[in-house]
Amino acid sequence: MYTPSVADITAGTVTLTLTAQSAAPCVEASDAMVLTISEQSTANAGIDATICEGSTYTMIATATNAASITWSSNGTGTFADANNRRCSLHPKCS
Repeated sequence: MYTPSVADITAGTVTLTLTAQSAAPCVEASDAMVLTISEQSTANAGIDATICEGSTYTMIATATNAASITWSSNGTGTFADANNRRCSLHPKCS
């Protein structure tokens, strides 16, 4: 297991080399690979809010280093576009 240092993370890549020592009279062998380090995604869904029954709520989220985002809910409401950083939620009554 290799844990990248702060310098490795800042550089974005590090070269890892494996060297195998041979028994005499053979020579050692080595091979290298480049490990690319990507920045971790962050997500901020916004502040907690309260709305009235029958209302729609527009969420404004921020995400960094994310290829895509997806909203989900533990309720039964529907999202206008669950893959949009600015999305409306339509709550359903039970």
